[in-house]
Amino acid sequence: SFDAAQAGTDVTLGRLDAEGYAFEEAVVVTRAGRTVAAQTYTGAANVTVVATAADLPSLNATAGENATESESVTVAGANATYVERDDGAAVVWNDDGVTRAVVADLPREELVALAERVAG
Repeated sequence: SFDAAQAGTDVTLGRLDAEGYAFEEAVVVTRAGRTVAAQTYTGAANVTVVATAADLPSLNATAGENATESESVTVAGANATYVERDDGAAVVWNDDGVTRAVVADLPREELVALAERVAG
């Protein structure tokens, strides 16, 4: 449950409260001192919401070799990066020391709007 995932981490998890999306499951993993929480939502698209206080280069990378597009966007007043890949897209931003990402196969505008909802 969302509450169980929240209990498994000190990082305040963002919740996707958007019409047409339902919480499916969450996983909190701690490995080598790094804790990552991933929540999945189902709806118009399958959406994954990730949060971690650890520095994870894979989340902070601007694109990677499979990226087809990368650009700066804004999420809740914070600088963010939109990354489009062959298998979907992500919006990644830092929120007071917490790296957050929303990942889905959605157009940029819709993904940024979902990230805004998660940032609350």
